[in-house]
Amino acid sequence: NTKSVEERRDWADRVWASLQARLNPTDRVTILAGQKYRENLVEWISKHGCRVEVPMEGIGIGEQLQWLTQWSIRIAHPSAQSSDLSRFYGALHRLEGGLGGKRLLGQCTARHGWPAQGVYFFFEPGETRSGLDAPRVVRIGTHGVSRGSRATLWNRLRTHRGTTAGHGNHRGSVFRLHVGAALAARDESLRVASWGKGQHAPADVRAAERALEQRVSAHIGAMEVLWVAVPDEPGPENNRAFLERNLIGLLAGSRSPVDPPSEQWLGRHSPLEGIRHSGLWNLDHIHCECSPQALDVLDRYIASTLGE
Repeated sequence: NTKSVEERRDWADRVWASLQARLNPTDRVTILAGQKYRENLVEWISKHGCRVEVPMEGIGIGEQLQWLTQWSIRIAHPSAQSSDLSRFYGALHRLEGGLGGKRLLGQCTARHGWPAQGVYFFFEPGETRSGLDAPRVVRIGTHGVSRGSRATLWNRLRTHRGTTAGHGNHRGSVFRLHVGAALAARDESLRVASWGKGQHAPADVRAAERALEQRVSAHIGAMEVLWVAVPDEPGPENNRAFLERNLIGLLAGSRSPVDPPSEQWLGRHSPLEGIRHSGLWNLDHIHCECSPQALDVLDRYIASTLGE
């Protein structure tokens, strides 16, 4: 930090001369050093063909130290979370095979044979598991967790998707609300002061929000979805609520997610720290500790869904 610009550049050149012989063009390089250390190195590494990640970019020194402490603990003492996560994704892989693949939400209709009740899992283009060429779940949800609710799985998914014409109502879908807020934060031209305000809005307000609603519909419609049938009575203690709460907690991690979002993930623009930190389009339950029974319950319902 006390070096001049020229001295820092000379230092980076010497580091690169030593580093390049150790790197293959397909390697991924994670830099945990500050801006002045990496400013003249990133371009060299990128030109070599490597993917460069700076996971602590843009966060304060206190958060950086916290991030390093959390990950050093994980490296020194691997927890059961990684094992549970592998089991979770293994279960979804079995579910996907039995259902004949994920479904692109934008192309789904009521005629696709949805169960009346279930839990859904969203996958977003470009989002993969850490160190794996496999898609990661970006949202888990369900419906009808209030007593007496008549909501169905398809009605919930249709509300998230919006209409076939690209319209939608973020006041009826917290998923749409979060995606829209992130889009508006990333693109100032989409911002509308009324977004997320109130349970209802008059026609002129909805008209002003239309462009953002359409962008939300396009973004969510490009996601793929898996579902598992969970037929039980509506209520906050039903098995759908149990699975939603615990599986969100598993993916969010007790301290930080095992599978963090990519640098390009839209959710990094969210005004909500919980979304940015967890890598999920969920806010509720991200601090929940996953019950040891949750994956057993999931396995049972997957077997039932697939007629096993």
